Amino acid sequence: MIRVSRDILLGIGWRQRTENTVYTKGIDMTKSKGLAALVGLALLVGTGAYVQQTGAREGMTALTPADHVEIRNLYAKYNHYVDNAKDEGWAYANLWTKDGVFHINLADPRVIRGDKELAELANGAGMAPPFVRSAHHAVNIMIEPSAEGANSAAYLFMMSSPTESTSATGLSAIYHDQLVKTDGGWKFKVRTLDLATPMDAG
Repeated sequence: MIRVSRDILLGIGWRQRTENTVYTKGIDMTKSKGLAALVGLALLVGTGAYVQQTGAREGMTALTPADHVEIRNLYAKYNHYVDNAKDEGWAYANLWTKDGVFHINLADPRVIRGDKELAELANGAGMAPPFVRSAHHAVNIMIEPSAEGANSAAYLFMMSSPTESTSATGLSAIYHDQLVKTDGGWKFKVRTLDLATPMDAG
């Protein structure tokens, strides 16, 4: 029987004595991989419990580890679907609530409202695989619980392909998002896109 001491869960007292044996306070394990898996599971469960307790304590929607995974996948789908105009833009529009709003605060500010306008946006911006007109990359994604679901933010790096009249261009911007959990999973409700670097920055 394996007994896991408090020291192990805190990461204290680890010491390698032989290639296949791990010794720590109160434990002699002959399979270090088994110990690592056990400790990892304990930390994962503990982290999930902490996230849920924190959300409940602050009066916000609790976010589980599964929620975090689904939200990050939502960001990935967004990038792919806007770049390849999947289903004539409707795959992209379905990542939003029906009344979703997209505030684009770039050189030509505009507001896109509702699934029809969102589908038209993606259909006009995307290109059929295997090529893309522009490649979106969302990185440094932060996710926090909110009263309605979650608030999140991410940096956008986008590279556009050259055309007959323009050269290749790049864009650095930042997303601020309001997300809600629906019967169809997590979706964007409000997204705001702002330049990360001022236009006149040297």
